[in-house]
Amino acid sequence: MFEHYKMTEKDKKSNFSLKVFVILLVWIISVYAAITFIRSSDEPPCKSESLPVRHKGVCKSPECITLAHQLHNWRDVSVDPCENFFKAACGKYNEHNLDPETRFNTKTGIVARLIEEFLDKNLPSTSNSENAMHFLYQKCQESNKLNATVIAEQEAMSQLELIRRIGSAPIFERNWNESDFNLNDMMAGIAELGRDQLGFFQFTVINQYLVISRDPIQSEDLATGIKKILNETLRLTDEKPDADQIGRDIQDVMKLNKELQEPNTNISGAIHLSTLQEHISLDLTRIIKSRFDPRRKEEVWRRIQNKTVVLIDALYYSNGKKNLETILQSSSNRTLVNYLMIRFLISLEKQKTSGKDDCTGKVVIKLPLAALRMFARNHFDKENLQIASDMVEDVIESFVETIQESSWLHETTKQRAIKKVKNMKKVIGYPKELEAPGTLDRFFESLNLSDINMTYFETKIEIERFRTIQSMNHFATLFPFESNDRYVVANAFYHPTLNKLSEYSSQFSK
Repeated sequence: MFEHYKMTEKDKKSNFSLKVFVILLVWIISVYAAITFIRSSDEPPCKSESLPVRHKGVCKSPECITLAHQLHNWRDVSVDPCENFFKAACGKYNEHNLDPETRFNTKTGIVARLIEEFLDKNLPSTSNSENAMHFLYQKCQESNKLNATVIAEQEAMSQLELIRRIGSAPIFERNWNESDFNLNDMMAGIAELGRDQLGFFQFTVINQYLVISRDPIQSEDLATGIKKILNETLRLTDEKPDADQIGRDIQDVMKLNKELQEPNTNISGAIHLSTLQEHISLDLTRIIKSRFDPRRKEEVWRRIQNKTVVLIDALYYSNGKKNLETILQSSSNRTLVNYLMIRFLISLEKQKTSGKDDCTGKVVIKLPLAALRMFARNHFDKENLQIASDMVEDVIESFVETIQESSWLHETTKQRAIKKVKNMKKVIGYPKELEAPGTLDRFFESLNLSDINMTYFETKIEIERFRTIQSMNHFATLFPFESNDRYVVANAFYHPTLNKLSEYSSQFSK
């Protein structure tokens, strides 16, 4: 049967240890199974590796708390972020923001009020840029106190002075002398006033090139402009032509405009300026140089001449049977000068005053870099620059990681996308070069606002001339800033063609 035996003390201890080990092992396995079950039930559909969070301090200001509350309300918790992250993060944005631009405009309005406070104080300054702001602001306020009739009279007188400055036109002057007319002289004179539009063509900076292209105007708009200009200007001249001659001049101008607007769909592309110059009587090099700062004219030209191109469709008309040169040669000097002068005066219409102007807005639009310098020096929290910059870098780093970890992208596509992301330019706050004393003021020396009797209209014309000089200096990389009002607007977006994160202006009307 069974064999009975008596356990020794040693056997008892060994058996007890084995029981404890088995119980402990069962307990560990049970706990592990429970934890595994809990984790698996809580995991989202798409698993992601937990990454360490780099805390850089928690902002507890009222503004930060408000923003955190807004960000929380914009989420749509019913959406799986692994399926649609944008909707999960911002799906209820429109429910809490009736006007998507309200927040941006509110912030921009705060900047505008701070600039207005500075302008209203009108404190003495040794800064050229600040004095220019005060001058424009003062002229705007003076204009706002005048009635519409007085303003119109001032603008008409200024137009007449500009006509005499760049030459005379027979449609405005009975005793016009054709022997005094030179097409290149007149076009250079218009260019010296900083105009982008020169009737026969216009200038535009596109993707690092100075492009010469057509400058079209519809016949209806030209006729309306002629009527308005004649009504404003002829009453101020004592030697106006007779009505029949004016009628003939208008007909010739309209006919020339029709020729210049004829489309050519068979020829496209661009050529270098030097290639064109050999085949046209216009001295395009001289005309372009007239838009530069006289003190830096040759240096600017040396830097941009190889980046100046002409669109071919600006030169050829009627399926190639005509070109700009044949049209110029077949037109009378009388018609050419009338056309140029009328187009020039029409281009000035946007500088005229209609109603009461927002003087602070005009200062920001016309002198954006000066306004930015004032705001940056007196009101900008520079600590925010680094915070915003770090935030952008974190987003870039995360985006690169997303590209690298993607399984559906080809390796070549990955590398190209990563290269584009890493080469993206960013504009945070304002250009750092503005902090150097005198950097901006040095480039304001070409702005002439010394005549205290200048009208508001004349002031705007002079500032436009100056801004063209600034633009050309920037294009030639002699001026570190782009003169654009987007610097003082609380908004930002991505330029796909420039691969650049930058601001966008929508608050002030031009």
